[in-house]
Amino acid sequence: MSLIDNYINIKITRGTLGVNSSSLNTLLIIGDTKKAVAVETLPLVKSYGSLAEVAVDYTNTANPEYKAAASYFGQDVKPTKLLIGRVIGTQIGDTFAAAYPKITLENNDFYGVVITSKVEADQLAIAALVEADNKIFGVSNEDPIMLDGANANSRAYKIKALNRLRTYVMYNGLAANTYPEAAWTGKMFSKDAGSSTWAYKNLSGATSDKLTSANVAGLQTNNCNFYVSFGGVDSTFDGKTSVGEFIDIVQGSDWLTANMQAKIANAFLNADKIPMTNQGIGILENMVRASLNEASERNIIDQQSIKVTVPDVLAVTPEDRLARKINISFEARLSGAIHIVGIKGTVSV
Repeated sequence: MSLIDNYINIKITRGTLGVNSSSLNTLLIIGDTKKAVAVETLPLVKSYGSLAEVAVDYTNTANPEYKAAASYFGQDVKPTKLLIGRVIGTQIGDTFAAAYPKITLENNDFYGVVITSKVEADQLAIAALVEADNKIFGVSNEDPIMLDGANANSRAYKIKALNRLRTYVMYNGLAANTYPEAAWTGKMFSKDAGSSTWAYKNLSGATSDKLTSANVAGLQTNNCNFYVSFGGVDSTFDGKTSVGEFIDIVQGSDWLTANMQAKIANAFLNADKIPMTNQGIGILENMVRASLNEASERNIIDQQSIKVTVPDVLAVTPEDRLARKINISFEARLSGAIHIVGIKGTVSV
């Protein structure tokens, strides 16, 4: 738990089931092709604003880091920031999982995670770390057993069984040597966090699969995403995390938490003090409402459903007054999105 959580604790419960809001459009790629390079030559984690900048450090375009970055920056509307972190060291214990906490200690200004390793143990370990860190993790896999929803050896089946809310898995026939999950993340990180569904997205540089209805059903059994031709355009489906929650819901809830914390923190920092009076409580109520209104503008929540409840100062308990604490609650309905439509009609001569 971060320091801000100790003073501004916001808990949002999704009815269907401490991130910095400025980092919600930044991806971290972790790679291991430069394990032996000293940090004096290349930092543990470095920020890049374009593929050209990445190419300065990763000159070999066959490097997995370069491939993943090319997918990320290769979308029609490009994200503006990428971090690349490194697994450092050549010993047995120098793994992706060991590198992750070191990287976050150095630079935690990111929200999405992709790793260059396709090894199951690496992906499962990072999924657990990302879950605890309130970020999101993209995984792709090409194994045909993914198409069998009942196969307990498939990557999608295993991650779903681990109940990972913050990991999204994509099946793609070329995933062994490509990073469609990085392309998908790049597509979505060019948009306001939570404002767009992750379904129905065309990915530049990604190759779609030809899947049967049975294949699709098998993937959907494990909430596994896929990329197919839809109406003549290659599109992503269904935009879900491994537990079946839609990615935009997770992303939007995280944005709302971070935005509300930031507004209330600014209120504290810009005032000599906020008094324990109805007027002081009203200042904080206004910050909560302002954040909810912005969430409505982003199509994260429905404006008409917003309800904020604040205490009268006379109802604050002596214990809370002594601790200088008040409790504010709100209710709001998620806007969600329409993915499926049914139409019935009659035509006649």
